Amino acid sequence: MPEKLKAKYAATKILVLDRQERLEKGLPHTDKMIARHVGVTRDTIDRWKKEIPQTITEMEKPKVTTDILGDALHDYDSDTWLKENIKKVNKALIKSCDAGSPASLKIYYQLTKQLIEESKITHEISADEVARRNLEAARQLRESGY
Repeated sequence: MPEKLKAKYAATKILVLDRQERLEKGLPHTDKMIARHVGVTRDTIDRWKKEIPQTITEMEKPKVTTDILGDALHDYDSDTWLKENIKKVNKALIKSCDAGSPASLKIYYQLTKQLIEESKITHEISADEVARRNLEAARQLRESGY
């Protein structure tokens, strides 16, 4: 399938959904975002919207769930799907991060171990350890002339 046709197909799958459905599924929800997502201009999206048969919006919407990559989700085991599509997933994640998606940025920082969840930061020390550290600090202060 030629690239332009793939882009038109991906855009049409998104355009037939209403804005709320797009938001719920994490899909681009404005014409500008859709254009960027499929790699065309906003004018192209406007033209394609006019070409979509009016009956599509009146028909029952497709029962296909789409992911942020614009592909139909199949009945894959998620681990298998991820292994088969890791390059595509990484590319989509980076693209989404570039667009400023907070959820994508969080995932990126978690994957690169640059984000430590608050619950992982706690560090408990015993009363004996606190007393030992205080004595050590006092000793260092005395030795340095304070």
